[in-house]
Amino acid sequence: MKEKITDEIRDILTQSTEWIKLEAEYAKLTLVEKFSVIAGMGILFAIIMMLALPLFIMLLFALQGLFARMMSPALAYLTTGGIVVVLTVVIVLLRKPLVFNPITRFITRLLVERQNKH
Repeated sequence: MKEKITDEIRDILTQSTEWIKLEAEYAKLTLVEKFSVIAGMGILFAIIMMLALPLFIMLLFALQGLFARMMSPALAYLTTGGIVVVLTVVIVLLRKPLVFNPITRFITRLLVERQNKH
């Protein structure tokens, strides 16, 4: 009787340590998956910004050229610069709903909702 109980306890301890090892491995894999998704989104964002910056500059020069037809070139550059300043101020003032909330929502969905599925 004692041998059966000690064998069962030993078996339970062996299974428990195996389960803990598997849970640790699962946690590592989950962490790597979430990190790779976040890193991938960061790289995608960086690539989009690198492509969007020259486009934005070309559009500003086109806007300056359009304004230069209606006013002096110096005033056209000032007007274009003023538009950039206004856009910058709007983005800074609305940074929470435009920048922080979407990033927070993405990370929260990534970290919280996937845990609920498993």
